[in-house]
Amino acid sequence: MTPLLEDLLVPRTPLVTSLQTLTREFETLRARFDTPFDRAVAAGARSDRLAYAFAAGYQAALDRLLGPTDVGFRSLCVTEVGGGHPRAIESRLVQDHAGGWRLTGTKRWASFGSVAEELFVVASEGLEDSGKKRLRVVRVRKGSQGLTVTPMAQTPFIPEIPHAELTLDNVPGTPLEGDGYLGYVKPFRTLEDIHVLGATLGYGFGASRRAACARSFLEDGLGLLFGFRALAEQPPLAPEGHLALAGLFRRAQTWLGDAQWSSQEESARWERDRTLLAVANRARGERLETAWRQLGAKDSLVR
Repeated sequence: MTPLLEDLLVPRTPLVTSLQTLTREFETLRARFDTPFDRAVAAGARSDRLAYAFAAGYQAALDRLLGPTDVGFRSLCVTEVGGGHPRAIESRLVQDHAGGWRLTGTKRWASFGSVAEELFVVASEGLEDSGKKRLRVVRVRKGSQGLTVTPMAQTPFIPEIPHAELTLDNVPGTPLEGDGYLGYVKPFRTLEDIHVLGATLGYGFGASRRAACARSFLEDGLGLLFGFRALAEQPPLAPEGHLALAGLFRRAQTWLGDAQWSSQEESARWERDRTLLAVANRARGERLETAWRQLGAKDSLVR
């Protein structure tokens, strides 16, 4: 029996009731589970609301992308005033006379930006020969000189998750190896979907387990979870994985729509927060169409 399966089948009172308790719980989960996905699901099952399951999934996706950490929360900072597309990135990375690297620009809607110990900022290093921006991801430490972090207003759903605006004025940072978009931003979008959905399913499973739902419902949930678990280990840019992810995503939404909640308060909170799952639907649709094209599928198959 895998540790994750064994863990999910043990009834428990929610242990994660704040971002602070989630940070402490991560320490226990790192010792028990080998993969970021398993940690995300287990943390979701221990959470008393979707917000903390989302936090676990987001951080697990960063662990899968960047490698594990014990520093606490991290934030991938992409979005600017013009959006998150590579064309919209105006933040600049330059090398100073001493050989160090400096960042200048602004970011918006940086999830966990106000509580993160490390920020991973996407910036332009100039233009490629093709005219496209050469993007890099730069590690910035909390409290770095020239960095101003301003909390943003709560969102209507999962309001417990903080977002921030960053102002970078000649901020020192450490560029990561590789292309910032193809090596980090693009794969993270897929990894975030997989790990956040895994954590969300964990949350729904834990809540339904506590509400003494039907065994068949839990069986269906376990099947979905282990489907996502298999995808979590695949290359995130593989088009075949995107097809499987689309199918699992639809089935997960149906399953979550039938989840049971232990109180009216929890049910109302879920109805408020479930909007989260639709936030990136347009991007997911475009990714799916691209995957079919990459595989050379005929229009009749797409329908």
